[in-house]
Amino acid sequence: MSGSCAASEVVEPAAPGIFGSEVDGHLSEHDLRCLSMVLNEAEPAQTARWTLADGALMLVTPGRERGTRGLRSCRDLRATVLEGMDTDTAYVTACRVGTGPWGPVS
Repeated sequence: MSGSCAASEVVEPAAPGIFGSEVDGHLSEHDLRCLSMVLNEAEPAQTARWTLADGALMLVTPGRERGTRGLRSCRDLRATVLEGMDTDTAYVTACRVGTGPWGPVS
């Protein structure tokens, strides 16, 4: 995925708050749909990139799935927002229950 993200309205957006701090402030609902698409479809270490609504560049690299506990599955994730000379990077684990939305570890 490069340039603009082609996530459709049928892709359920990831829950806000996965990254916290500076990175989440850049994300629109469309960007959260893109994030879900990456978490659902990207191979480990495959970096997806797209331009955010505010003009910043988003780079998202998922890790491999961390296994499941019951119906919950989790994936490590690195996200970087490049805005001019500023770079904000977050390393997090995103989880979901069944086919629900990806969200922060709770």
